Amino acid sequence: MYKYILSCLIMFISSFCFSSDTVIENIRISENNGINRIVLDLNTEVPFSSFVLENKPRLVIDIEANKIKKVKMKATSLISSFRIGNPDPGVFRIVFDLKRNAYIKKSFFLKKTNNKSDRIVIDLAISN
Repeated sequence: MYKYILSCLIMFISSFCFSSDTVIENIRISENNGINRIVLDLNTEVPFSSFVLENKPRLVIDIEANKIKKVKMKATSLISSFRIGNPDPGVFRIVFDLKRNAYIKKSFFLKKTNNKSDRIVIDLAISN
């Protein structure tokens, strides 16, 4: 009987804790002094990973999220296009097609401030 009550309690608490959606509010791209900056605005802090592929140059970002609201894509001297997939439930994969080989110069998370949401920032630079 205790096991049943305990399992019901765990299911109730976990459904309450994980009921809110993780949303990618916006994806923005900018370019400055040869650095291409990709910013993902989020409604909460989430795990992510990013890596670059050199054969058919691409930047891949995997992020634990349930929804994407808005995407503002503009081509840069390095980024030609992008696509979004959903390889697993609760995971989005964002793939940026690159015009040439590049590397991740910086990748970091910025916590929410008074006027800005949580953000993932990835700086790309052209490989020599």
